[in-house]
Amino acid sequence: MVSFKAEIAAETVIRAEPESVWRILLDVRTYSEWNRFMLVVQGEILPGRILSVQARLSNLLRLQFAATIIELDPPWRLTWVGRLPVPGLFTGVHTFGLKRVPEGVRFLQSERYSGLLVPVMRRFLIDPSESGFRSMNEALRVRAEHEAADPTEVGHE
Repeated sequence: MVSFKAEIAAETVIRAEPESVWRILLDVRTYSEWNRFMLVVQGEILPGRILSVQARLSNLLRLQFAATIIELDPPWRLTWVGRLPVPGLFTGVHTFGLKRVPEGVRFLQSERYSGLLVPVMRRFLIDPSESGFRSMNEALRVRAEHEAADPTEVGHE
């Protein structure tokens, strides 16, 4: 069977501690306050759990999908997989990775796609997702650096 593949990624350096960035990333209840790419994430962030995710691909296009958490290594890595019900058509493996660097944290968001529908999905899903990753990374950087500069913002729930 022929299978197509694609990969996208966006990286940014955040001047904050890994634990602070991780806390913001996993506090999905506050995404509506700062995250214009992943509008809603519902579910428990635990291995094997299924999340319901709604992403904004453009001003007009939103995507809702289910994702299963396949890796959780706090505060360094979170990976989930989403796929169409028919095996081999379209699968996306999404990873959030943090790495300590002298300036703070290198945050990398990436996704590996595979399946017969990759060429069709490139224009409507894959390319818009890449700009969404950059937007989310920048918003996460701003939020984490703001909280690092003003510790009274932490735990404002």
